[in-house]
Amino acid sequence: MVLYLLCFDLSEPPSKQQTQLQYWLSYLNSLLCAGHRILTTHAYSNWRVMLVGTKADIKQENSLEDGSYWENKFPIIPISSKIYHISAMHATQHAKQLQEEIKAKCKRILDTSTTNVPCSHRDLWDTLQSRPEFIITQDQIPTFHKRWENKALLEGALGYLHSIGEIVWFSKGRICLKPAIISQTLAKFVAPEAHKISGTVISTAGNKALLDLKLGNEG
Repeated sequence: MVLYLLCFDLSEPPSKQQTQLQYWLSYLNSLLCAGHRILTTHAYSNWRVMLVGTKADIKQENSLEDGSYWENKFPIIPISSKIYHISAMHATQHAKQLQEEIKAKCKRILDTSTTNVPCSHRDLWDTLQSRPEFIITQDQIPTFHKRWENKALLEGALGYLHSIGEIVWFSKGRICLKPAIISQTLAKFVAPEAHKISGTVISTAGNKALLDLKLGNEG
């Protein structure tokens, strides 16, 4: 299961936006299609491409909005027909919308690729999604259900969820169940000053939990 986000700059002229997408889609077409050349519809593809335009707050007139052109130009690549526009000036709203779209796309891929994803992996994903904690330890998981007393089964499922970005599995057995909070908190320190002043940077949620992950405390 693979989901690619191809980002391009909406503040550039439309012709340059097209050049950026043309480059990356051509790259995917040449590099990946041989491995995915399966006679099936896009609805059942086990990979997907989403087109995302950044800097929507200063986008050029006639910026790219419809992905159907790229669907027709690269028919083998399963491209979403909608182009998503996001802006750091509206980070909370846009990030949430994009996150929901990504989750929906991933769920659709999972639902149509069940033969390739063990049920145990999906069961653990459902269990961890329902947990309110930000951080848990690997040792806690067997208390949720006795099936996770099987260490090989548990670590296989954790490795899968870590690889698709649903969790962050640290080397000493600590598990972050809400990776988005890490990036939101770090944005407080690395975001441009203008975004901090505008109040679009999330600066409180998860700060204490993130600080607890410092090397001095992780062991």
